[in-house]
Amino acid sequence: MGIFNFFKRKEKPNKIEIPNGSSAEIILWVLDYLPEHYSNERQVISCKDYLKNNEFGLALESLLELPNDTNHYFSDLMWDALS
Repeated sequence: MGIFNFFKRKEKPNKIEIPNGSSAEIILWVLDYLPEHYSNERQVISCKDYLKNNEFGLALESLLELPNDTNHYFSDLMWDALS
């Protein structure tokens, strides 16, 4: 089982800070930090569609399905952001 690595981004931030904003902002932040190769996963596509329709609970549920269906798991930082 792999881990979603925040540092596969082009730029490595000095410190990753979890936003203190709305549910939508936090979900978008998590999506932004997912490696690019997950962008075509059904759960990510559904999550983005739900966000467009302001269905934040369904967006979160879709995002939480991603680790189970891809045999990866979220890092502690990601879980902290989503909690």
